[in-house]
Amino acid sequence: MIDYAYPCMMAEKALKDLHNAAIEGRLDDAAEHALVAIAEARLVYQALQHMSSTSGPGASAVRHVGDFSQERSSSSQSRPTLAHA
Repeated sequence: MIDYAYPCMMAEKALKDLHNAAIEGRLDDAAEHALVAIAEARLVYQALQHMSSTSGPGASAVRHVGDFSQERSSSSQSRPTLAHA
C-alpha cells in the first residue's frame, strides 16, 4: 500500500520549520525547508494518484494538477500551483 500520510506529515513539519527559520531571520534555512516541503508534497500527490488509479472504476477523488490550474486561472487569486513550482 502506498502511504500518503507520512509524507504529508513531513511536509507539514517542513513548513513549520520554514516558518520558524524565517521568523528568526535564517532565510537560507527557510529556503531549504521550502524545498523539503515541495518534495514531500509531490510524494503525497503521487501517492494519492496511485491510490486513485488502483481504487477501481469511478475513482475520481484525486484531480490532476491541470484541473487546479484551470480553477485558479478563472479566479482572482494569483497564488502559484504545483504545476508552476
